[in-house]
Amino acid sequence: MLMALLSGCISGIPVNIDNRSASPLTNVVVSGKGFSESVGSIAAGGKAQVRVRPRIATTVKVVFEVAGRRYSGTTAEDLENDNTYTVEAVVDPEFSISISPSLR
Repeated sequence: MLMALLSGCISGIPVNIDNRSASPLTNVVVSGKGFSESVGSIAAGGKAQVRVRPRIATTVKVVFEVAGRRYSGTTAEDLENDNTYTVEAVVDPEFSISISPSLR
């Protein structure tokens, strides 16, 4: 019973998005198997964080737009909602995005 209660307490995987470009990012969405979280917009030079709670192992994808053009990036490996990962997504000045999971 205790494990059933504790399993509902998993806070999710934090996804930190760092916009290092000189343009605002719009329509920012973080998604994977079984979840999709809208971040909205991130100002030029701004940062945002969202927590995702995948129900199964999945890659994490970040999609955004700049001036009507769509960009995206995905983790290379599947992650699980087990409180051990943090995902860092960095958008560079040319709108390339690197997404790196790391252990907390």
